[in-house]
Amino acid sequence: MELNAFPYILRRSIRRRSIALTVDAAGAVRVAAPFFAPRPWIERVVQRNWSWVLRKQAQAAETRAQRPAHAYLPGEQFPVWGIPLELAVHHQVPRKKAACAHTNETLDVFLPTSTARKIPAVKDLLRDWFFEETERRLAAQLPLWAAQMGVTYQTSKVVNQKSRWGSCSRQGNLRFNGRLSLFSPNALEYVIVHELAHLKEANHSARFWAVVASVLPDFKERRRLLSHNAVKNIIHFV
Repeated sequence: MELNAFPYILRRSIRRRSIALTVDAAGAVRVAAPFFAPRPWIERVVQRNWSWVLRKQAQAAETRAQRPAHAYLPGEQFPVWGIPLELAVHHQVPRKKAACAHTNETLDVFLPTSTARKIPAVKDLLRDWFFEETERRLAAQLPLWAAQMGVTYQTSKVVNQKSRWGSCSRQGNLRFNGRLSLFSPNALEYVIVHELAHLKEANHSARFWAVVASVLPDFKERRRLLSHNAVKNIIHFV
């Protein structure tokens, strides 16, 4: 990854044949380019698309402004696998270690007396718990989907990503966004299949989407679960 004098981040790949620009949720501009692409060619593409970049940055800023701030107080709703649950914080619980659990109606946080009134403790606990939920379900489902698709991956890891739901390296190392437990299980399955499909087709070509469709015929509907609900439901933990 290269940080240039121009306001964008450049990532080169030997698998790429063209230049692509994206703007993430924070408004950062990222450019993906072929490994040997001359810098003047890249800069011309960036400049030619700069009005598009500015529009996307403005949209990202508007989205951030509309995103509800989370106070992490009792009564606030948090989605667990796509189902909104009401946060319940249990104070002065006689326990040594904080914990989190959920029922059909509530998302329960149990804190030791020493941290019972500290909002950061609630926030940190929820972040860790959502990531653990993602990892738990991923561990159960990923091997099954890999076997069904006839592919083999090297490693799988749940990580703290702000702008990507998953990734697959050339070596077959998979990474998944820990916040996926906020969404419907159908969304997680889509991301799993999407990343495993990259083990057959590296790029987002027609062949790649054909692989995804062969496993999940309704993949477009599943993908919309993330694109339509991400702003409304996702919790941007620090």
